[in-house]
Amino acid sequence: VPRRLDRRSILMASAGLAAASVLGRQPAAGAQWTGATVAGEWVEAQEVGITLASGIGGEYTPEPISFQADFAFQGIAPHWDIAENPGAGIELSLSADGVNWTDPVWVVESSDGGRPDREGRRFGRLVPANWASFVRYRAYDAQGVPATLPGLAFSYFDAANGPTMIEAAQPALTPSLARPPIISRSAWGADESLRFNERGRETWPVEYQAVQHVVIHHTDTTNFEDPVLGLRLIYYYHAVTRGWGDIGYNYLVDFMGNVYEGRFGGETAVGSHALQYNWGSAGIGTMGRYFNEPVTPEMRSGLTWITAWASRSLDPLATPPFQNIASLPTICAHRDVNSTSCPGDAMYAEIVQMRQAVQAVITGTVEAAPPSPGFLPGDMVVTSVEGGLLRDMPTNEANVLTAVSLGEVLTIQDGPATNDGAVWYQVRGPSLTGWMTSDALVPGGGEPAPAPVEDAAAPPPDESGEAMAPVG
Repeated sequence: VPRRLDRRSILMASAGLAAASVLGRQPAAGAQWTGATVAGEWVEAQEVGITLASGIGGEYTPEPISFQADFAFQGIAPHWDIAENPGAGIELSLSADGVNWTDPVWVVESSDGGRPDREGRRFGRLVPANWASFVRYRAYDAQGVPATLPGLAFSYFDAANGPTMIEAAQPALTPSLARPPIISRSAWGADESLRFNERGRETWPVEYQAVQHVVIHHTDTTNFEDPVLGLRLIYYYHAVTRGWGDIGYNYLVDFMGNVYEGRFGGETAVGSHALQYNWGSAGIGTMGRYFNEPVTPEMRSGLTWITAWASRSLDPLATPPFQNIASLPTICAHRDVNSTSCPGDAMYAEIVQMRQAVQAVITGTVEAAPPSPGFLPGDMVVTSVEGGLLRDMPTNEANVLTAVSLGEVLTIQDGPATNDGAVWYQVRGPSLTGWMTSDALVPGGGEPAPAPVEDAAAPPPDESGEAMAPVG
């Protein structure tokens, strides 16, 4: 039955629990803040009492180990001592309540960025968590045998405190020769103090090299996540957890076509995104994972524009030599220079066409720009159908938060995002925020809906995880 988006919706709709990720949950009292992001760490040897040798070996029970974090978190990454060989990995599941668990994901060492990692440790990739509080894992050696990993620990993060998308959004949907609208570090909430060590010195001083190639990546995180929150997670993970001193990508692009400033220092600053190929390249991270997942037209436009800007003095169709590679496309993928599956098969397939699109932008022969969005953040809209579905992400496969009554006044928070044959907008009601398709919305309304208020009685949401294959 269609319902008004009132406070009762949160308490009664079990699907509405997923709304916590878009309501700006705050971490538990007592969590230690570092700038905009709070971080915690769980160390196996301290918590479980396992005696770890310098390497793997001996008897070990194959039963998974579980623990509860100090606060609900949105991202987590395992890491262990360098003593272990690089083939080891972690099978990881997450839970909001300790009862319902995500499908396990496989996490192996991620070591092809270029910057030296903190204390020489081996770091797995950052795994999205969607307000999980519980962790279940099992470690394996390079032969796939359950084992202990020396010095195994898990770092987890909450980056909810910071600018929101409605404050930061500047979609780059009409590629041209002009500089695209790039969302600055301050606009997405970069805490610049994280770039400095305890003596007040830059951990990673900026160096410059003219761009000769553009390297396309995916961040291998959740598709359709809150981009500015996700970006702050990546920044903290790179700058502090791994000890790099900054984010490794030069630019990032989200599913709505927003382009973000990455590495401090601006154009031609050397990043850390492709081992041995950072000097002379611009690394662009597409936010999400694109093994089979489709790329939205908005992301395609934003990626084309920032790639054209970064390579505007180059021939995007050429294949000049680079470092020790005799012939490398000017616009290439991470997998073209390192042994990795990045940026996923779906994104990799986009690059051939993107080179042509970039060429058209640079030569001034780009086709007519797509129509401007029907709505902009801050616009008031009214639902035009009875029972329109409010979902937690812009896809028909996402959780339904509630059905919305005809004539409901909502505020556009973000969008557009084209997916599943529809154009989606993030909308805010009196108590819930979620995504609806444009065919259920018309212009109108009066005063903006007040910001949703999270109910303390509502537990954090479950994450609908998806089994993943090992990636580089």
